[in-house]
Order: sequence, then structure tokens, then C-alpha cells
Amino acid sequence: MVGAGVPAIGLPPLTASGGTARMLRHPLAIGLGAGLASAVLFLSITTGTALAFLLYLILPLPGLIVGFGWGLKAAVVAVAMASLVISLTAGFGAEAGYLLGYGLPVLLLTAVGVGSGPGQASGGAVTPGLSARPGMILAVATLLAGAFGGLMVVRLGIERSAYDASVKQLGGEIAAMLPPPLREGLDPARLEQVIAALASSLPGAMASVWLGLMVLNLLIARSVLFASGRLDRPGPDLAMTDGPLVLLITFLVSVAASFHAGLLGPIASAFAGAHVTAFVLIGLGVVHAVTRGRALRGFVLTVAYGALVLLTPFAAAILVLLGLVDPLLHLRARYTRAPDPRIPNP
Repeated sequence: MVGAGVPAIGLPPLTASGGTARMLRHPLAIGLGAGLASAVLFLSITTGTALAFLLYLILPLPGLIVGFGWGLKAAVVAVAMASLVISLTAGFGAEAGYLLGYGLPVLLLTAVGVGSGPGQASGGAVTPGLSARPGMILAVATLLAGAFGGLMVVRLGIERSAYDASVKQLGGEIAAMLPPPLREGLDPARLEQVIAALASSLPGAMASVWLGLMVLNLLIARSVLFASGRLDRPGPDLAMTDGPLVLLITFLVSVAASFHAGLLGPIASAFAGAHVTAFVLIGLGVVHAVTRGRALRGFVLTVAYGALVLLTPFAAAILVLLGLVDPLLHLRARYTRAPDPRIPNP
């Protein structure tokens, strides 16, 4: 036999040793790694490629995974590390943009969701890092989205006239990028109307997109943590998410303030847009809950999501109405039933 009588050579294991493995699993090390990942995602947008844009959309993900999986201290380390790398690479302005747009919101959502650290469970897993109701996390994310949109408004102009001028310039730049036949056929009066509509809708759109991306990253983070064993169960039933009363109050206040003639108007529009998105999500939760265990569930959900894509204003209005009236009419409490095992229940 080949190799008979040859003494075995003690090769070192290819995996990390016990001490190194424990160090790599330490929240500090995990936070440092997540911070580096966040910095790379943030800086990738400077390349201008489609892939960089897609990576930019998941910028909050590393911080949320660390925060909800290993606690607030690990999230602080991740945000601090990302801030340091971005500052050294792209300057203080880029660092400030990261902190205000993503870093601090990740820390606030972690603080609301898990507090100073997740609860430990047997086998090294942790309880679902959601000590607060999902509705409370959604409410905080909504207010953060409104603040993000408000910051974008102030960045365009610290006075209403300066803001309108910046939006007008933006509209002109967009018009200049159109093909010559379309650009030459533009009616100046119609263009002014489009720019005015852009000025009123842009803050709410920015806040809505920010909130939608943050909620998406929260859902991805929860799925990743559950699949990796950091969560011992998937967590609360998101279809039963309801917003606290303060969310309704801030919604009404922001809608009323959006009619202000000064800079407060577009800032309030950002908060109003974020609230509309939040109540759309709550309304979708109502649809998911009341159709659970019913034979037409798949059809109803397909119609609801299809209408939201194709008929956005009308479908969104219906879903917002569902989200607003559910606390009063208790639709989910009345009509939700246990799923029928004979019926597919996606």
C-alpha cells in the first residue's frame, strides 16, 4: 500500500482555532466587519454602475443585521467603523451624509427594537430582537423617513424661494436630458405646472422611498438572522402590525402643515408622504390578515399588489383607508381566522 509506514503529518486545521473563532464571533469583531461592509456599500455608488446602485439600496442591511442580531453595542461599533472609513476615504461631507441618512437611523431602530442587547435563549440563539411592537418600529421608521425628506428639502434651500429655485433648476436639467423632439414640443406653461407639481411631491416621494427601502432591509435582516440561527423563531406576525395612536396624530399634523406657504410646507410634505407609505403597509397587513385561510387569498393578494403597481394613487388611497379605520373597526380581529390546512396559504 502506498504510504505504508509513513508517519502521519500533523497539519493545522483549515478552520479557525477555538480562540480565534470565539474572537470572530464577538460582537465587537462582527460590528467592525459590518461597518466595513456598510462603508463599501456607501462608497460603491461613486462608481456609477447599475450594480453599485443595487448595492446602495441595501446600505442599511449590515447595520440592521448586527443590531438586531447582536445588540445595540455592536451596531454602534458598525456605524462608527463605517463613518471612520467613509470620512478617511471620501471626506467629512460624505460621512455626515451616511450618518444622517443611514447610520443614526439604524442605531435608533436598533434601540427601539432590541434595546441595549437581544435576549439570550437556549443553544446560543436569541429571542426575536423585537422587544417593541413592529408597529412601534414602523412608527419610528416613519418619523425618520420624514426627517430624511425634510433634510433633503433644507439641502435644496433654506428658504422657500431657494427651494423652489433649486427644484426649478432640477426640472430644467431633467427637461434638457429629453430627446430633442420631446424637448422642443414642451409647452412652457405645462412645464411650469410639472415643476410646481415636482416641488410639492418630491419631498414626500423621497421620504416614501427611504421608508420603503428601510422596511425592506428590516425584513431581509430578520430573515437572515432567523436562517442563521440568531433568532429562535421568525418573530411577530407582521400581518397584524398596527401603528400606535401617535402615528395617526403626526399624520394629521403633517398633512395640515403641508399647506403652509413657507419652507414648512415641503418639509411637512415629506412627513406626510412617509405616513402615507406607512399606512399603505398597514393596509396591506390588513388584507393579508383578513384573507388568511380563505380560498380566494391568492387572487385577492394578486389584485391588491397589482393595483398598487398599476393604479398606485387609487390603490394606495384604499390601503391607507384600511390602515386608518382598522383600529376603529377592528377588521383584523373580526375577520382573521386560522388558516385552513387544505388551502395554500402563502
